[in-house]
Amino acid sequence: RQEDYFVLGLLSNIDAILNRPMRAALAELPISAEVRDALQGTPNKFHDALQSVIAYEKADWAKLGVLAAKLKVSEDVFPELFLRAVHWCRQTPFREMSVAEKESAPVAVPLQPGQPGTREAPARLA
Repeated sequence: RQEDYFVLGLLSNIDAILNRPMRAALAELPISAEVRDALQGTPNKFHDALQSVIAYEKADWAKLGVLAAKLKVSEDVFPELFLRAVHWCRQTPFREMSVAEKESAPVAVPLQPGQPGTREAPARLA
Protein backbone atom coordinates (compact mmCIF):
# COMPACT_ATOMS: atom_id res chain seq x y z
CA ARG A 1 0.00 0.00 0.00
CA GLN A 2 3.00 2.24 -0.45
CA GLU A 3 1.24 3.82 -3.42
CA ASP A 4 -1.60 4.95 -1.15
CA TYR A 5 0.83 7.05 0.87
CA PHE A 6 2.24 8.52 -2.34
CA VAL A 7 -1.27 9.44 -3.55
CA LEU A 8 -2.08 10.86 -0.11
CA GLY A 9 0.83 13.28 -0.32
CA LEU A 10 0.23 14.06 -3.96
CA LEU A 11 -3.39 15.03 -3.34
CA SER A 12 -2.96 16.64 0.07
CA ASN A 13 -3.41 20.17 -1.34
CA ILE A 14 -5.60 19.40 -4.34
CA ASP A 15 -8.42 21.47 -2.85
CA ALA A 16 -6.25 24.60 -2.80
CA ILE A 17 -4.83 23.88 -6.25
CA LEU A 18 -8.28 23.48 -7.81
CA ASN A 19 -9.89 26.13 -5.57
CA ARG A 20 -12.62 23.62 -4.70
CA PRO A 21 -13.69 21.88 -1.51
CA MET A 22 -11.70 18.70 -0.87
CA ARG A 23 -14.82 16.52 -1.21
CA ALA A 24 -15.55 17.95 -4.67
CA ALA A 25 -11.91 17.76 -5.76
CA LEU A 26 -11.77 14.06 -4.86
CA ALA A 27 -15.25 13.12 -6.07
CA GLU A 28 -14.30 11.37 -9.30
CA LEU A 29 -10.78 10.24 -8.50
CA PRO A 30 -10.19 6.48 -8.24
CA ILE A 31 -8.52 6.44 -4.83
CA SER A 32 -9.00 4.14 -1.88
CA ALA A 33 -11.71 4.97 0.64
CA GLU A 34 -9.10 5.21 3.42
CA VAL A 35 -7.06 7.80 1.52
CA ARG A 36 -10.21 9.73 0.57
CA ASP A 37 -11.33 9.74 4.21
CA ALA A 38 -7.89 10.87 5.42
CA LEU A 39 -7.78 13.74 2.94
CA GLN A 40 -11.20 14.83 4.19
CA GLY A 41 -9.99 14.84 7.80
CA THR A 42 -11.30 11.50 9.04
CA PRO A 43 -8.88 10.04 11.59
CA ASN A 44 -7.14 6.90 10.34
CA LYS A 45 -3.56 5.73 9.75
CA PHE A 46 -3.29 7.74 6.53
CA HIS A 47 -4.52 10.90 8.23
CA ASP A 48 -1.99 10.33 11.01
CA ALA A 49 0.77 9.88 8.43
CA LEU A 50 -0.18 13.11 6.64
CA GLN A 51 -0.39 14.99 9.93
CA SER A 52 3.05 13.68 10.91
CA VAL A 53 4.56 15.04 7.69
CA ILE A 54 2.87 18.39 8.26
CA ALA A 55 4.18 18.41 11.85
CA TYR A 56 7.70 17.74 10.53
CA GLU A 57 7.40 20.53 7.94
CA LYS A 58 6.24 22.94 10.68
CA ALA A 59 8.93 21.77 13.12
CA ASP A 60 6.22 20.80 15.60
CA TRP A 61 8.42 18.21 17.30
CA ALA A 62 5.99 17.45 20.12
CA LYS A 63 3.18 16.61 17.69
CA LEU A 64 5.59 14.68 15.48
CA GLY A 65 6.67 12.60 18.48
CA VAL A 66 3.09 11.72 19.37
CA LEU A 67 2.16 10.83 15.79
CA ALA A 68 5.37 8.87 15.14
CA ALA A 69 4.72 6.79 18.26
CA LYS A 70 1.13 6.22 17.16
CA LEU A 71 2.34 5.13 13.71
CA LYS A 72 5.10 3.00 15.29
CA VAL A 73 7.87 4.69 13.32
CA SER A 74 10.99 6.41 14.58
CA GLU A 75 11.12 10.19 14.39
CA ASP A 76 14.61 9.69 12.98
CA VAL A 77 13.23 8.56 9.59
CA PHE A 78 11.58 11.89 8.80
CA PRO A 79 14.67 13.88 7.75
CA GLU A 80 15.76 11.14 5.32
CA LEU A 81 12.25 10.71 3.90
CA PHE A 82 11.90 14.46 3.51
CA LEU A 83 15.21 14.75 1.65
CA ARG A 84 14.30 11.81 -0.60
CA ALA A 85 10.99 13.51 -1.46
CA VAL A 86 12.75 16.79 -2.27
CA HIS A 87 15.27 14.92 -4.42
CA TRP A 88 12.46 13.11 -6.26
CA CYS A 89 10.72 16.44 -6.96
CA ARG A 90 13.91 17.91 -8.36
CA GLN A 91 14.44 14.89 -10.62
CA THR A 92 10.88 14.84 -11.96
CA PRO A 93 10.77 16.43 -15.40
CA PHE A 94 8.10 19.11 -15.57
CA ARG A 95 7.35 20.97 -18.73
CA GLU A 96 5.67 24.27 -19.35
CA MET A 97 2.12 23.97 -20.69
CA SER A 98 1.35 25.57 -24.03
CA VAL A 99 -1.19 28.40 -24.19
CA ALA A 100 -3.73 26.03 -25.77
CA GLU A 101 -3.21 23.47 -23.00
CA LYS A 102 -3.60 26.14 -20.33
CA GLU A 103 -6.82 27.42 -21.90
CA SER A 104 -8.34 23.95 -22.09
CA ALA A 105 -7.07 22.67 -18.74
CA PRO A 106 -9.81 21.71 -16.26
CA VAL A 107 -7.91 23.38 -13.42
CA ALA A 108 -9.36 26.58 -11.98
CA VAL A 109 -7.18 29.67 -12.35
CA PRO A 110 -6.36 31.01 -8.89
CA LEU A 111 -7.86 34.38 -8.15
CA GLN A 112 -6.14 37.13 -6.23
CA PRO A 113 -6.69 37.02 -2.46
CA GLY A 114 -9.78 38.96 -1.48
CA GLN A 115 -11.61 38.45 -4.78
CA PRO A 116 -14.96 36.63 -4.69
CA GLY A 117 -14.51 32.87 -4.88
CA THR A 118 -11.12 32.79 -3.19
CA ARG A 119 -10.20 31.27 0.10
CA GLU A 120 -7.17 31.56 2.29
CA ALA A 121 -4.44 28.95 1.87
CA PRO A 122 -4.41 26.23 4.54
CA ALA A 123 -2.42 27.25 7.59
CA ARG A 124 0.25 24.65 6.84
CA LEU A 125 1.09 26.51 3.63
CA ALA A 126 1.14 29.97 5.12
